[in-house]
Amino acid sequence: MTQRHRRARRIVVRVLVVVAACVLLPIACLYVVQDRFVYAPDAAVPPVGSVLSGGEEVTYPADDGTIEHGWFAPARGAPTGVTVVGFHGYNGNRAAMANDGNRLTENGIAVLLAEYRGYGGVDGQPSEDGLRQDALAAANFVRRRPGVDPMKVVYLGYSLGTGVAVEAAQASPPAALVLMAPYTSLPDVAWSRMPGLPYRLLMHSQFDSRSRIADVRVPLLIIRGSNDHMVPPDQSQLVFDAASQPKQMMTMPGADHDLQSPSGPSSSDMIVAFLRTAIGSG
Repeated sequence: MTQRHRRARRIVVRVLVVVAACVLLPIACLYVVQDRFVYAPDAAVPPVGSVLSGGEEVTYPADDGTIEHGWFAPARGAPTGVTVVGFHGYNGNRAAMANDGNRLTENGIAVLLAEYRGYGGVDGQPSEDGLRQDALAAANFVRRRPGVDPMKVVYLGYSLGTGVAVEAAQASPPAALVLMAPYTSLPDVAWSRMPGLPYRLLMHSQFDSRSRIADVRVPLLIIRGSNDHMVPPDQSQLVFDAASQPKQMMTMPGADHDLQSPSGPSSSDMIVAFLRTAIGSG
């Protein structure tokens, strides 16, 4: 090999090393810090009575010994016998679902707003397996609570919480399931926002609702916003298509990921109407 060839070979090798570094370094960084994008917990929880009417702080253990926290509020008005366990989105804490909780209790539905590990005063670090344990602990707790009909416990998930609710429903079926702005899987959401990386190989947390939902054979309501910029509405449709009957899809015109529509009924009104039909709650 001539000196010229050796020099050219060294240049090619250096270029390949630089290119590989440019490609692999961002992937490595994303792999290390990915949970910061999936989970954004807030430890600061307001007093329950200031945001959830009639609510009380409750604690209960998960199977791994984690002491869970939640807010329970009994039904107000004419009781329906239904209890909803709510699972919030990726940021904040259980206080984010207080408005939905108040609307449900006003309509005779008791609620438990469940918390995740690492969020809102619960020890630990969030993960897919951890959140599944948190959800099952909440469901088990509320079914044993005096005054709760264990046959009328419903799971309600919003955003990230839809994946949590689907996994809990697969393991411990509820009376009905409500998914607000559901996604097919977290890798699919990541791809929709920044395509080009092998997210299914990289991401620790998958929450693959599209593949799990067919195993959940209970009445299902999916609510999506027509202008959702966080979770593409088509992903909610794919989850709906994969689900078993009976199922309903409600699209809120003009609503973004917060499901606040300038016209039509609120998401809470949709949930109440669905539960009255699905569970025969009057």
